[in-house]
Amino acid sequence: MKLQVGGLYSYPNPRIIYTDYKGTSSIAFMEANEPFAFLEKTFVEWTRVEAYKVLTSQGVVGWVHIGYPEDLKELSHG
Repeated sequence: MKLQVGGLYSYPNPRIIYTDYKGTSSIAFMEANEPFAFLEKTFVEWTRVEAYKVLTSQGVVGWVHIGYPEDLKELSHG
């Protein structure tokens, strides 16, 4: 699935939210299936996962690691 910047998505597993794509420091926690807006994506080579910059429903902007991007679910806009 090609994600659209600003699109709303959810992921079926809880995620730790980090300050950067490397996962240097955690800043928050995202619940399973919590909606988030997609902002940016990069590949974290040494971990073999994708890192997504997100805006959570709680107003937190940060990075989450997604190991199974095929499990992302696009949410409808209304």
